[in-house]
Amino acid sequence: LLVLDLVAKSEDAGYDAMTLWVQAADFLPVKEELYGASGKLLRVLECSAPKDFNGHKAPSMLKMSNQVAVGRTTDMEIVTLKREPRMPESTFAVEALGR
Repeated sequence: LLVLDLVAKSEDAGYDAMTLWVQAADFLPVKEELYGASGKLLRVLECSAPKDFNGHKAPSMLKMSNQVAVGRTTDMEIVTLKREPRMPESTFAVEALGR
């Protein structure tokens, strides 16, 4: 597993920080922890049941657990997944990013 510690660059982001676990072989997400500005853990997202969606592998089951209101969860099943056409690599060039 690869573990990524990510920090929001904008104050209006939904969460101040995130820890993301992905499988090293295929970069599929496994787990995500979402933190508030105080550093408190607010939500945990668990991803499971990888499925092939027309040549694109992705988790088909997601479970979001509220760490503030303990015991509250949301379970989601992805039944179909539509991919948009591939964006040109130039979209992600530094020159193309807004400030």
